[in-house]
Amino acid sequence: MGFGVRTEPNPDPIRTSSERGFVRINIEDNGKGIAKEHLDRIFEPFFTTKKIEHGCGLGLTIVGEIIKHYQGEIEVESVPDKGTIFTVLLPIESKSL
Repeated sequence: MGFGVRTEPNPDPIRTSSERGFVRINIEDNGKGIAKEHLDRIFEPFFTTKKIEHGCGLGLTIVGEIIKHYQGEIEVESVPDKGTIFTVLLPIESKSL
């Protein structure tokens, strides 16, 4: 990814570009970040660090499955107490679904 998580407010939290037949969408925040030990699990069904009444842990699972359905990829870079960047890569020309 190589953008690095910002420490100051970002005036442009969503950036798009294209490269090698893919559209790249970067979504960035400067919130509390995701703990390193959780990064490998955030796309697992029902994984959550919140109390049960505040979420069931399906949001990122659903996002990941939708992106995979369209032959795309999603990556995450996060620094605790600094923020997170999600990068979505989607093919410009989709293969047969």
